[in-house]
Amino acid sequence: MRLLRFLLLVLLPSAVSAFYNDSIAALDSCFRRQDYEELKRLLPVAGPYDHPSILFFRGLLHPDADSAAAYYRRLIIEAPDSPYVEHALLRTAKYFYVTGNYGDARRWCAVLFKTFPQSPLGDDARYLFCRCTAALGKTDSARALYKTFVRHAVNTALLDQAVRDLERLDTEESADKKAAYYVVQAALFRNAETARMAEEKLSPVFPAVKIAESSDGRYRLLIGRFRSRDEAQRYADLYIKPYLKSFTIVAEKQ
Repeated sequence: MRLLRFLLLVLLPSAVSAFYNDSIAALDSCFRRQDYEELKRLLPVAGPYDHPSILFFRGLLHPDADSAAAYYRRLIIEAPDSPYVEHALLRTAKYFYVTGNYGDARRWCAVLFKTFPQSPLGDDARYLFCRCTAALGKTDSARALYKTFVRHAVNTALLDQAVRDLERLDTEESADKKAAYYVVQAALFRNAETARMAEEKLSPVFPAVKIAESSDGRYRLLIGRFRSRDEAQRYADLYIKPYLKSFTIVAEKQ
């Protein structure tokens, strides 16, 4: 009986702990190699439920953005030393960005690159900080931030994107001076009938959908009529981005 009690009190908890450590290591391996299908398969049998790593993976795989963000914020608050806290900070910032809360997104980006100055995700956070600043209409500040980012960035893909963003800022600034209103350009068509069918399909879903012929003979599918580029961008991020992979905010003349 004493031997059995010893096994239950000493060896069993050790065995359970070893199982949890192995299961979390397996989840981490899936995450590092981006094998999300295997991660999804293993997560339900991993534990414990409130382990910091489990919180992160539950957020990572959750289909609802609000619920996922809640998992990330819980991880940040309850386990600031977790190896996934940097990822949670960046994903929280991205959540606020895509929901149009650019000020909150900037604050979370700043927490990441100030708290973890050597983080491999630092470039991602700084680049998103630049984009948020531009989205807030702080064009001069955004331009200065982009230039600093270009000088110091290590991530070449983000570096190239920042250069394109800078060029777009200059183009937009010139167009904004002449603009009467802004629209979301959702697509370009070569065929007028195809464009008309797309217009009929989207008109019940989005406001002020129309077709406009471009100077090169193609047909532009336009959505909305907004007073500012920022207003158009916020609308597109919230309501169009979930359905369309690409779109452009365009300044229109009267």
